[in-house]
Amino acid sequence: MMEVGKNYIVTKRSDDGTFRVGDRIILNTDGSIGNKNVRGEIEACDVAKTTKGMEYEVAPCFTVAKKKKPSFKRASFQMS
Repeated sequence: MMEVGKNYIVTKRSDDGTFRVGDRIILNTDGSIGNKNVRGEIEACDVAKTTKGMEYEVAPCFTVAKKKKPSFKRASFQMS
């Protein structure tokens, strides 16, 4: 059973295809499930239907690579 606030990864897709293998999901306090791969969530009233057949496991670590900020150099312009 999922715990609120814990990160999970889907290991078997749901019967209706809402959740797919590799989806990163989290159970929210209101009973909805957030899917970080599609940046959306399933409302609590739809969870039973959309998770049928789905299997998941605790995600060992959600690491997000930080994007390197571009370095901008100020251009110097000379007016003639």
